[in-house]
Amino acid sequence: VFLPRMDEENYLHILQQCTLALDTLYYGGGANTVYDTVACGLPLITVKGTSHSGRFGYAAYKQMGMEHYVCADVSEYISKVQIYTHNPEERNRFIQDIKVNGHKLFEDLEAVQE
Repeated sequence: VFLPRMDEENYLHILQQCTLALDTLYYGGGANTVYDTVACGLPLITVKGTSHSGRFGYAAYKQMGMEHYVCADVSEYISKVQIYTHNPEERNRFIQDIKVNGHKLFEDLEAVQE
């Protein structure tokens, strides 16, 4: 399903209706994918890439202390998509971790002070 361009409020509402977000491989989605999903409490499945542009999700999860959610490779990515799609308890645990730790991403004063 391809949706037309929409305003931020409607876009965030759509994200809140999703089960998971899938980060693009090799070139992470940056702010739109990472920060918006965290703001919505939406689990993002991402792979720890080898380039700067492929590590946005990893960097955010690392800052939140949630690196264990980051996939090492495409095989693990596929496996985690299946786990979080079919296991509501695991997905809810992921969501709770985002809600508890998301402030570490958005309220990091260290970056401002630097």
